[in-house]
Amino acid sequence: MPVVKSDGMYEFEGRKYIDIDDTRIKIPFRYNKIVGVESKGIKTLYELRRGDTVSAFTCNKKIWNGSVYYVLKYIDTD
Repeated sequence: MPVVKSDGMYEFEGRKYIDIDDTRIKIPFRYNKIVGVESKGIKTLYELRRGDTVSAFTCNKKIWNGSVYYVLKYIDTD
């Protein structure tokens, strides 16, 4: 199972991220809330901490200004 490697959601250069299995994954965050992410399970993205396991997650690979980003689409925190 994938393991969260960061202390929950954090901000870097004005964007929200979470680290899962040494991969930095961007969280779509607009209008002061998480948008476009389907979530399942007991814990929310705000409650995830370092060492928590994630049953499944899906992300899309996007390229902006020559940089590669992984954008979270689905997460199961059971």
